[in-house]
Amino acid sequence: VCEELLFRGYLQRQVERRWGAVVSIVLVGVFFGLYHLRLSQAIPLSLLGIYFGFAVWATGSLWTGFVLHLLNNGLAVVATSVARSDPDLDVQDLETLGVPWYLGLAGLALCLLVSRVLASRRQSVVGDRQDAQPVESAPPISSPLPA
Repeated sequence: VCEELLFRGYLQRQVERRWGAVVSIVLVGVFFGLYHLRLSQAIPLSLLGIYFGFAVWATGSLWTGFVLHLLNNGLAVVATSVARSDPDLDVQDLETLGVPWYLGLAGLALCLLVSRVLASRRQSVVGDRQDAQPVESAPPISSPLPA
């Protein structure tokens, strides 16, 4: 909850105001990946952060980020639990375990399908209305009181 509030709830919205939605989703997603301080997993975690950011942007709700993050972390807990219960499998082995190409392709297809559904939902809700555009710097407010 705290990570979603920080990254998608605050940072993504602030960056979007300054540089637009696409830059916001990518930049905050990469920052999310680096935030976890696992250099070997920075790319997958950044991609995950970008996906979370897109999902939150497409639905307009932080609840989407909360649920996706919960599902991801829950899957990691289940995988670790299974690894610990199997005497032939070490928890460290999970990180080096290869994913068969067809599972990777199926995961990518599912991710693209969900992204397409989210994008079409956003289109049906928002329509052709323009997304948040970078805000120009406002001129300083002058005080009505004499100096």
